[in-house]
Amino acid sequence: MSEDETDRFRRLCNALANITQVMGEEGVLQLFDPDYDSRRDINRSQEDGIYFNATRRSNSGHFVARKDGNLLDSYTLRYQQRGSNGFCQTFAIMNYTGNTGGLKTGEYGHNGYAALCFIEHCLKSATKTQKQFYVNAYANIDTFDGYYRTYASLLAMVQELIATYEGNKKAFQRIIQTEITYDFA
Repeated sequence: MSEDETDRFRRLCNALANITQVMGEEGVLQLFDPDYDSRRDINRSQEDGIYFNATRRSNSGHFVARKDGNLLDSYTLRYQQRGSNGFCQTFAIMNYTGNTGGLKTGEYGHNGYAALCFIEHCLKSATKTQKQFYVNAYANIDTFDGYYRTYASLLAMVQELIATYEGNKKAFQRIIQTEITYDFA
């Protein structure tokens, strides 16, 4: 990879990590599940909704949904590779809202693309107030540099990732499998 390609790859990896963090912010999740509360425990509640299942040893965890009494987990549904980071919050939103038509069992690269298309749709159809939730979520991310803290640049970054998939599925697969994020601030 040339230096320019490496820089673009790093920037897109960082953008992808930040986009998935935005979708996991409480205010954004409440756009889809008004009762979302990060403290709601999937093991103690049978209510439909989006849940964050925290690990005991860290702040990390995994987002899942419960719909019509069924637990919908992107790992067990094979929308997301078990143990991978990213998109679980978007898959939980998609499962909860029933917008799973683009997801395919075991096709992880395609499902990352479907998640980005869903995010693009959410951004494009957002009201002015909802757009502010996305921008505020960006402002809360520690590793996100100030250049991209606008609605327009958020949408542009999602669209660039979509174009990467459409132009080079192998490169996109590499981006979504990369768990290292870079801070360019």
